[in-house]
Formats: sequence, structure tokens, C-alpha cells
Amino acid sequence: MFSAKQLKEFMDAKPFRPFKVLTSDGKSYAVPHHDAAFSTQNKIEIGLDLNEDGIARRSVYCAILHIASIEELQTTNA
Repeated sequence: MFSAKQLKEFMDAKPFRPFKVLTSDGKSYAVPHHDAAFSTQNKIEIGLDLNEDGIARRSVYCAILHIASIEELQTTNA
């Protein structure tokens, strides 16, 4: 089980590494950059459907209690 502190450490990593949050109900949400997610003590808000300026068109809240795992996203070097 993840804690808010562990999640924040992952989100604040320097350099930031894009990651995916997998939840206990089998859903997954990509966090492509630091500004796409915000963590509180009990939940994380993840911005979805980012536009070309990186602004989320919608968001989803995930209870930290229901985070099953976090995986780094594969990035391509262009």
C-alpha cells in the first residue's frame, strides 16, 4: 500500500519520470509530467486529456488507499 509521502516523493523526483498509476479496480492513469497530478493526504487528482499546452480537459480523483502500483512510462527519445 502506498502512502501520500511515497507518492509525493515519486511525483517530486528530479528529473521527473513519467509514470502510470494502477488502481485496485484495474484502471490506470498516466501522469506524463509533474503538473498533471496533485496529491493530498488521502487522494491524488490526475489531469486527463491534456491539450497541446499541457492543460487537462478533465480530471479524476484516486484514493491513495486504492493505488495498487505505480509504473514508469516508457518514453521515446526524439
